[in-house]
Amino acid sequence: MRTIISLLCCVFTLAISTNAVAQYSVVVSEYATDIVPGITTYRLHVEMANADDFLSSVFGNSNSPLNISSTTSFYNDQFGSSVASSVNPLFYGAFPTMAADSWVTIGIEGQNVGSEVPISTVESPAQPWVANLAWGGPTDGDDVVIDDGVGGAWFILNNTPNGVPDVNNQVLFAQMSTDGAISGTVNLQIFEHGEGSSTIFKTINFDGVGTFAEGGGTSGTAGCTDSAACNYDADATEDDGSCLYVDECGVCGGDGIAEGACDCDGNVLDALGVCGGTCTSDADGNGVCDDSEVYGCTDSAACNYDADATADDGSCAELDECGVCGGNGIAEGACDCEGNGPVTGYDCDGECLTDTDGDGTCDEFEVAGCTDSSACNYDADATDDDGSCDYCSCEGGGTSSGYTLTVEEHAVGIVAGQTTYRIYVDVLNADDFVSSVFGNDVDPLLVSTEAGFYNDSLGSSLASSINP
Repeated sequence: MRTIISLLCCVFTLAISTNAVAQYSVVVSEYATDIVPGITTYRLHVEMANADDFLSSVFGNSNSPLNISSTTSFYNDQFGSSVASSVNPLFYGAFPTMAADSWVTIGIEGQNVGSEVPISTVESPAQPWVANLAWGGPTDGDDVVIDDGVGGAWFILNNTPNGVPDVNNQVLFAQMSTDGAISGTVNLQIFEHGEGSSTIFKTINFDGVGTFAEGGGTSGTAGCTDSAACNYDADATEDDGSCLYVDECGVCGGDGIAEGACDCDGNVLDALGVCGGTCTSDADGNGVCDDSEVYGCTDSAACNYDADATADDGSCAELDECGVCGGNGIAEGACDCEGNGPVTGYDCDGECLTDTDGDGTCDEFEVAGCTDSSACNYDADATDDDGSCDYCSCEGGGTSSGYTLTVEEHAVGIVAGQTTYRIYVDVLNADDFVSSVFGNDVDPLLVSTEAGFYNDSLGSSLASSINP
């Protein structure tokens, strides 16, 4: 107990050294609602008289009782802490209700960083109060009361950044969440201009939201002091953070166009991007509602192009070779668009279907016979020489009539590009005898070719000299 008393004396030194007349007040504001459903989170600040004042401690004892009370109870989160310096805001994403935890502080709203210092607490063994701000204990959520002879406090030492006012000339000293009404009395130790030798003690009562001066009254009329706000209060002298502004829908303090809506009436974009439109589907994304599509050919190069069509149905056609839109052209087997077929034996271009010998006469129109005009049996109608040419019967050679020659195609291609012929005399009787083959000026002999005869290097002029 002596240790606690000694520490309190250290914190609250020079209590009689100053008789300041500067104005200090407590500002209670609504920080958030429904982080936990039904719970309102309040923040308590001390408004300083000077920009370089320093809040050293918030304290209570039997001479200067402290209480922060709710008509119900205070909310403590299971992942929170009694002091702000033990709360890590990085966990708010995973545990959102942590943001509504009740705690005390001086100047910081989360773990201390840089040259900031953690918040220190001191309490009487007979009147512990820190556990009232911790989840799960028997006094979880109870009022914070410090009014016995030993007393208690939360504090920091001078010359640390926690206790210096923010841009609003305020220092945060508590966050309290409740579903009831908040009120209380706090005692503040302030170092005027940051000088420890110039200590100011203030006892300020508060009740609900507002700005409260020493002596228990408010320091002015709380309300919205921003003339640009839609709920501006000309009688207000203290802004209580309640200012509202006209949203995009013209509603004072409204939320504007709802998420997912496209106008203030709650309409949404239809399938065509029209706000409040009735189109439910535009499957092809062509900007025409499926219910209004006109199906047809949309290709302007097609012969059945439909200028009114909005969706292509795959029906586009082209002119065929006969000039018919979407036609099949000349029918298979026909030679023209009228369906006429080719002349027998010829194709549509007048070419022979088959001309084996390449003589320009179709095989089916070939006339076999002797095509050599010098032969005795030359046939002017013949188109295909059948080897029947006779050169003897009409020459008068010999005394016997009825003897003829047969020229036979013996082989083709023994030598590439060469045809081998054999020439026979056709005798009349089986016992006739061929004695010779001759020629003279009276009976000339001629065996000729246009390209010359082939003689093999290993052959002979006489068959009897060739060994097969």
